Amino acid sequence: YWDECVSCNPYLSIDANIDHSYMNTAQRLVNFSRNFYNNPNYNEYLGLVETMDYNYRNTLYCGDYVASVDINTIKGAYEFGRVSPSETVLCGGSGQGSVFSLTDQLVDKGYLLKSCNGNESFYWFLDNEIVFLDSYGYISSILYSGGKDYWEGPYKIDISARITHYISRDTSQDPCDYPSWHPNPPPVAQLRFIAYGWGDTLWANDGTVYWGVGSNNSKQYFIVQANSVVTYDWCGKLLGTFVIDKRQRTPAGLEQWLGYFLDASGNPTGGRGEIIWG
Repeated sequence: YWDECVSCNPYLSIDANIDHSYMNTAQRLVNFSRNFYNNPNYNEYLGLVETMDYNYRNTLYCGDYVASVDINTIKGAYEFGRVSPSETVLCGGSGQGSVFSLTDQLVDKGYLLKSCNGNESFYWFLDNEIVFLDSYGYISSILYSGGKDYWEGPYKIDISARITHYISRDTSQDPCDYPSWHPNPPPVAQLRFIAYGWGDTLWANDGTVYWGVGSNNSKQYFIVQANSVVTYDWCGKLLGTFVIDKRQRTPAGLEQWLGYFLDASGNPTGGRGEIIWG
């Protein structure tokens, strides 16, 4: 759907004349055509240019459209390379020194893209397409989904080169951590972490580390340390601590820990909660 964006630049001129923007040109054509009522193609011509004008005024400027799309399903680290004319890993893959990452940092030309190649500096995510742009904002590649973590498509700057690029999600290059069972958690979580007023969350272990299961807490983990349960985000940043002040059994016989919360600076938050094992 990248081509539904009428223009990536609302001031784009069709002939280098600053007065000849898409909208101004369409309006001039409308006015011009109204003087030619005897032209047999008048109605078709007028309808075409009025559609141009309408589309410009009513179609989202692509920058606004790009900013409105949820990128959470695609952002992160990938392996990047060519499928044709030969299979070549360019960056982000095993043994590569540089990272290829679709970031969530929105700038004037789209979302910032970290790449080993200057031809890929920004990106858009438009339904079934990931569009790469170079440092000047020109479209360099358009990739289509080949599965959850694989995208492939043509390089547009030099069509004659017949280059096809791909990206493949490569968690080994991600600076953050994952449980060994990522991305498919165990079918049954081993415990429930209930913070009063915050709701019920599920966690599953990977050795002595317990990772969140579900969209709200899947990028957090905690470690039990004596009478404390210390919680981190997936990149190791301390989020807070649950201090255990009572251990008991539920009527169903499950182990239950009661306690209170401290923030990342060690200050009480005023909230209490419980962990039920089982």
